Amino acid sequence: PAVGGNGATDPPTTTAPDAGSTADAGSAPDAGSAPTTSDAGTASPPPDAGTPTAALPHRRCGWIGGDDLASGIASFVANADFFDAIHPVWYVANADGTVRSMGGFTDDATIVSTARAHHVALIPLVYGGDSASIVRTIFASPAAITAHVQVLTKLVVDKGYDGLDLDYEHLWTAADRPGYNALVTQLAAALHAKGKTLTAAVSPAEADYAGSAYDLPGMVAEGVDLLHLMGYDYHYL
Repeated sequence: PAVGGNGATDPPTTTAPDAGSTADAGSAPDAGSAPTTSDAGTASPPPDAGTPTAALPHRRCGWIGGDDLASGIASFVANADFFDAIHPVWYVANADGTVRSMGGFTDDATIVSTARAHHVALIPLVYGGDSASIVRTIFASPAAITAHVQVLTKLVVDKGYDGLDLDYEHLWTAADRPGYNALVTQLAAALHAKGKTLTAAVSPAEADYAGSAYDLPGMVAEGVDLLHLMGYDYHYL
């Protein structure tokens, strides 16, 4: 599968999610073109966070978005045995805590059947939007957070996904951390109780945004199974 969405099919070198095009850490890792790839270790949640009962290996993964859908799907199909997990960019959050389909290819039959036939974990991405306003509305109260967790958990269970990849960006202030932490903690516990996995796409730019929502060690302690660091040409690493 190609790195960055150029449609090539040579096995890639392992990188952080590339988003399929030139992007900064504030962009969704939508890889619209061919699947972008990541080589990451699996974080071990503490016992009180729960543990997925059917956890699959997750070292080589990719994203498929809508920018060049045909190339992305073709690359995944041609190289499915390379992947441990695939993250189609299928959902975006609404301010009322519900989610909607993104890109018009949600539950694409070829992606789903290829993932199942090759034992690739199907972990769709849910995007928080191009600004922080939607996610901050969801964080506005404990009841809103709990309702959003219920929506996401029901989506995963009803659709038979193996988990969710949470991509809630632009949360750069200290005031964002309590709400984000509460969401991550509750969602990890809810998904683990159903034997599902929670991953998250996050910026590694802690030096530039100290005190933001993204306390990476804390997210692991809160039960996130794996972090996808959006390195984008390593300009933050």
